[in-house]
Amino acid sequence: MPTSNSGLSLNYVSPVNEPQWNWAGHSQEGNRAGNDDIKRILQSLHAELKLRNCPTQIAALESGSLPDMWQLDARATAAWKAPYGNYIDAFVGDPAIRPLLSGRISYHDYGSDRVSGQLVENRTKLAEKIRQYPGCQLWMSEYCVLTGSTGKGGNGRDLTMNTALDIARIIHLDLTLVGVSAWQWWTAVSGVDFKDGLIYTDWKKAGDQETIYPARLLWVLGNYSRFVRPGMHRVEMSVPDQGIDGLMGSAYKDDNTRQVIAIYVNMSTSGQSRQLGFGLGERRWTLQSITPYVTSDTPGYELKRMPAIGRGDPVQIPARSVVTLVAQFA
Repeated sequence: MPTSNSGLSLNYVSPVNEPQWNWAGHSQEGNRAGNDDIKRILQSLHAELKLRNCPTQIAALESGSLPDMWQLDARATAAWKAPYGNYIDAFVGDPAIRPLLSGRISYHDYGSDRVSGQLVENRTKLAEKIRQYPGCQLWMSEYCVLTGSTGKGGNGRDLTMNTALDIARIIHLDLTLVGVSAWQWWTAVSGVDFKDGLIYTDWKKAGDQETIYPARLLWVLGNYSRFVRPGMHRVEMSVPDQGIDGLMGSAYKDDNTRQVIAIYVNMSTSGQSRQLGFGLGERRWTLQSITPYVTSDTPGYELKRMPAIGRGDPVQIPARSVVTLVAQFA
């Protein structure tokens, strides 16, 4: 990271947040801006970064809606008499703007999580749109539970696998259907009664009891973030009878370390058994070990390292769990 005179280093700067919303209140950060306004902001910011010889990259656009990535937001466009939305075509498709984006464009998952809604369809459409622009990556740059898988909203802390599995499903779909290269949760530590934290506390002020409540979601995110590291590539994984209410799986490889990471999300109340096989192509790798890490509601199963799986033995995936398998090759 670059070093500044103030000691603060930034890899990325995001100049707008969810620009299609009104943001007339003062409850949290956000700024309404039409497409033309955002382009002027990006150009001005890029010029200033260049003038200061600052290597910080621009991260944009932080769309608050998945459909707005490929179509105009009709409500905002009509209300403010200017184009809002259709962000991929409007920005990645603009030869004057695309070079400012450092090869990426971002969106938020809010409102996209209801199972009875367009959970799969919207992500499929987003993937189809971004494929029209080879070389541009997608980031999912912010999400916590506002609507929820059943539409009940985000009120009430949940330290169990109920919320953790709902989030694991969204991560899986964003990685496999959309093909995002980054996925980010809002927020790490929460002091409120809402489904927005990985760790919770009741502490408010000096003298209060210093409580810490880790949610199972903290460990489920670790099933991904601890093992799927920068530079890895997702590879095809065949999961028979895969479904968003049952078993889902994805896999990632690192040619340098000769590792293959497989992650199973089991939404069902029944345990599953799967046989692993590796299509290594021309790689002359020899399997050394397969180590499972399991997160579930069972006490002590917070990314718990399990005994290695014997060569040729099936993988056991407990009910309502997330299991990461680390396959090490020589």
